[in-house]
Amino acid sequence: MVAPSGLGKTFLAKQLIGKYPDLFEHAPVYVTRKKRTHEERIAIGRVFLSLSEFKKSTDDSEFFIEEFFANNYYGYKKDSFVPKEKHLLVDVSPSLIESVLVLDNKPIIIGLYPSAEREGSIIQRLISRGDSSEIIEERKSYIARDLADMPKLKANEDIPIKMFTIKDDSSIPNQVIPWIEKLLKL
Repeated sequence: MVAPSGLGKTFLAKQLIGKYPDLFEHAPVYVTRKKRTHEERIAIGRVFLSLSEFKKSTDDSEFFIEEFFANNYYGYKKDSFVPKEKHLLVDVSPSLIESVLVLDNKPIIIGLYPSAEREGSIIQRLISRGDSSEIIEERKSYIARDLADMPKLKANEDIPIKMFTIKDDSSIPNQVIPWIEKLLKL
């Protein structure tokens, strides 16, 4: 899954795992940021590490992908991509999508792009999940970068991507999930 921050990648993963727990799992992303308020209840696909723990994993070459984003480190460990019996859900920023393409398996890349109306509501989503005003300001530049990169991904014939325009919260259950169900014959 590839999309700008705050557009619904984690929501999509929760929906798929909730509906098909025996078919889908979320690749854990290791992060140095603090848990958000709502993540105290459930933090699907996230492992929270201290900076020293993350650096040790980096020094030990445990990460396949790592990125510094919004003053925190994010990474996927190599063992996160070991073939499993379930479909593996991985969410990455557009700048990291080519890293996923080197995997031996053939990933299905689902791109989420906001409609013009939805673009403004991304910031509201960040506020609602408890991000501080400083983090939101910083994330705006990353979101702008990601929004600029998404059309480039779609135009690149070497990247097998299915792009969805997200108009509101119903777009994922009404458009994206039915497409995945049809593709996988669920």
